[in-house]
Amino acid sequence: VSLYIAIYLLGDKDLKLGLLLPMGIGTAVGMLFVKALLKKFDTKRTFIICCVYGASMLAILFAVTKVVGFSSALVIPFLIINFFVGLQHGNTNITPNVMIADCIDEIEYNTGKRQEGLCYAGIGLFAKIAGAFTKSLGAFLVFTWSGYVASTDANVAYVEQSANTLDKFLMIYTIIPAIFVVLQAVPIFFYDMVGDKKDRITKELAERRAAKA
Repeated sequence: VSLYIAIYLLGDKDLKLGLLLPMGIGTAVGMLFVKALLKKFDTKRTFIICCVYGASMLAILFAVTKVVGFSSALVIPFLIINFFVGLQHGNTNITPNVMIADCIDEIEYNTGKRQEGLCYAGIGLFAKIAGAFTKSLGAFLVFTWSGYVASTDANVAYVEQSANTLDKFLMIYTIIPAIFVVLQAVPIFFYDMVGDKKDRITKELAERRAAKA
């Protein structure tokens, strides 16, 4: 939907790159912040903190856009907040990989076998399922749910959209992702490979490997 955000909300299709660039920079910076958080908190708390932050920033982006209105005056604040929205992606790039490694340790602790291949194959499978779901849901939201009106003139690429459609574009970019950011934190409340349990398993595995060596 970023193309339609650039065209209809910010007024210039060339700003699509402008939307992606601050978010990409934010992601890179966010990875540094997450590494610092992981030194202070465990993976569970880090993931939940970042999800709350991400959902909050998306909600702020929605609120600021509604206050400023769809005009050229929106461009600068929109791009700035897009950077802060991008920070949350540092979490999804780092923390799950740490969790996967910890889960592989737990499997080895319980079964005596390391299952890296099985675990990463499972992650790859679910990533593909999620990607397919995202693409189908995104197309439905943008072209059906929003009420988007396509141009019927070969000489006109984009026709004017209703205020309701523009509001829905904004929701697709902010509020709906915020809901999914909150939902992705729910399973993490049941994740327990942290604290004393993680320390105990890590220590036991190190002793087993030393004994075998």
